[in-house]
Amino acid sequence: MHPLSSQVNLAEWAMQWKQKGMLEKIIDPHLAGAINPESMKKFAEAAEKCLADYGVERPTMGDVLWNLEYALQLQEASLQGKVKDEKKASDPIVSPTLVVPVAASTPDNRPISLLEQVRNPAELPVINEHSGTEMFAQYATLSGR
Repeated sequence: MHPLSSQVNLAEWAMQWKQKGMLEKIIDPHLAGAINPESMKKFAEAAEKCLADYGVERPTMGDVLWNLEYALQLQEASLQGKVKDEKKASDPIVSPTLVVPVAASTPDNRPISLLEQVRNPAELPVINEHSGTEMFAQYATLSGR
């Protein structure tokens, strides 16, 4: 068997799962259940558009950024919904400003998991402007990396 015959094009592999409607097959197992399905779908759609055969069919960087920011907002809205569900009915209403969990650590430099961060949303920084970099940071935080 030729060594190259076992290679797989990662983009093609991922798009095959997308076409089957099974995006959960391509995400990091550490993210399973933590990603909003609509956010993941929007993220995959943006990636698929970037893979168009002809450059004229591919989105501009501005369009890519807009789509990634939208996917991030869907994820954040999902996280906020989970936080609200955990709060008691008597708790004050959470501000509609989007909250992005960031990598945090304890005094002994142990990383704090996303679940620990979400349990104490008052300590999460509020970010009013999003960038593609923050989008990837959000997913990295979800995976605990």
